[in-house]
Amino acid sequence: STLYGKLQGKELVFPWRFKVPLTFNEISLVASGKEVDLDSIVLTWGDKHATLQGSAGVSDEGFLFDVDLSVGELDWDNIREAFAFDQDGKDIQKADALWDAPVKGVVRLTADSFAFGNFTWSPLQAELSLSRDRVDITVARAAACGISFPGKVIIGPKNLSLEFTPFAEKQDLEKVLKCLGDKGGRATGKFDFKGKISARGERGELAKETKGEFEFTANNGRIYEYGLLAKVLAVINVTELFRGKVPDITDEGFAYHSMTVKGNLENGKVLLTEAVMDGASMDIVGVGEIDIVDKTLDLKLYVAPFKTIDFLIKKTPLVRKILGGKLISIPVRIKGNFGNPEISESSP
Repeated sequence: STLYGKLQGKELVFPWRFKVPLTFNEISLVASGKEVDLDSIVLTWGDKHATLQGSAGVSDEGFLFDVDLSVGELDWDNIREAFAFDQDGKDIQKADALWDAPVKGVVRLTADSFAFGNFTWSPLQAELSLSRDRVDITVARAAACGISFPGKVIIGPKNLSLEFTPFAEKQDLEKVLKCLGDKGGRATGKFDFKGKISARGERGELAKETKGEFEFTANNGRIYEYGLLAKVLAVINVTELFRGKVPDITDEGFAYHSMTVKGNLENGKVLLTEAVMDGASMDIVGVGEIDIVDKTLDLKLYVAPFKTIDFLIKKTPLVRKILGGKLISIPVRIKGNFGNPEISESSP
């Protein structure tokens, strides 16, 4: 087939078979043989508006295209519903039939925001490369809650793989925790974060196949009212027999000079290889694992209250000389589900 000439139109409803309607508010095409220039296209998909520019054509392989797509807000739940990815029977067959479409090309996507679950990336810049058996998505720019998420996603008919390298520099810890929806309390300070995340498997099972590593550091802040820390300090209060109570994190907060957390991601679990808090009144060191799939944790903390150490050192010079004020700590075990783990003092 060959095409020549110009085509212009307004308010054209595209007759496709998916649930969300597609309307071309404005369309202007210029054709010359086997190639069509998409001079200007303004469309509405459901309640979302977008503009499209580029070129399209035909070849022995099917339809080819190379376009720039600019949209406002994108929501993954709306996309999934529109293409019936999780519906039964015939609707799933319709969605699977998309992989057999003779279409190949590149879409350079710019979106004001992209919502996926409880997270929103704003803005989003990505390049989508489509072929008959896969979609490659290269994310050049995407930021959520002050953390950047460059990476790549490969989507196939049944499987999905991803690889991201999130990072953040000198971000406000309190603002990020609020953005992430953490209602456990407050924490202040500036933090840096870097990591690598990869996964490959069937859609819906990626959490179990996730692998990677990460490092988090924060400096010069305070922690207020965090339930888990409050419970740990309550246990320490019982054992802090020598010199009164540990800090009141409800009012004055627990001041820290630095926090460092390093770990790995393996099969849906976060393995903490190093967790160190250099606090103004005590040090806390920890190791353990967090199961993201089952939403459980198993951690061991070693808490060294400075007040207790100072008291013992002052009263026992020989201990001061041998230990140097660095080896006295209280071991604490945290185990159970995220919402209400059991916290207990372990054997010295």
